[in-house]
Amino acid sequence: MILKNKYPICEFDTSKNPVIHPADFLAKNLPEKCVITFFRKELDRFVMENNLPVIGYLNSEVFDIPVYEYVYGTDRLCITMAFCGAPGAAVTLEELHAMGCEKFIICGGAGALIKDSKVGEIIVPVSAVRDEGTSYHYLEPSGEVECHKETVETVISCLKQMKRRLFLRFLSIIIFRLPSYYMPVMM
Repeated sequence: MILKNKYPICEFDTSKNPVIHPADFLAKNLPEKCVITFFRKELDRFVMENNLPVIGYLNSEVFDIPVYEYVYGTDRLCITMAFCGAPGAAVTLEELHAMGCEKFIICGGAGALIKDSKVGEIIVPVSAVRDEGTSYHYLEPSGEVECHKETVETVISCLKQMKRRLFLRFLSIIIFRLPSYYMPVMM
């Protein structure tokens, strides 16, 4: 059922049954755990250093993204890149989930509007301002969406433990994503 609104962007379809579902045409053959990165050079280096096998692909008309298998002790996981932009990232998650992935961690890069931020800092999002259209297909309209509280607490706890050993600096902040690289920001 579509919840109507004066502003179409604020309408919401409560139906959980999509017209096209990736589980209808993708085999469930990937590990439960998945790392998605937006750092291509680092992924390529990691794949070469660890001789990771390709166990699948995320397919598109433009190019196919390989999905690699990494075994760490008894843990089997896959590592891949995502398609660009919010719709591309959503397709990536939907397809990886249809292929068997249940738990995800996503590593990406971002600019910052914080004066004293440094390159290489770890940013842990606690919530995000919604200024794009893709998330409105998954969640009811709102100006902001909070991250899963227990997950954020676990990540911060692990980073605090690592900080003692590695002298990491990390921030937990509200993020704002620009729908266009060159869009003016009003401050």
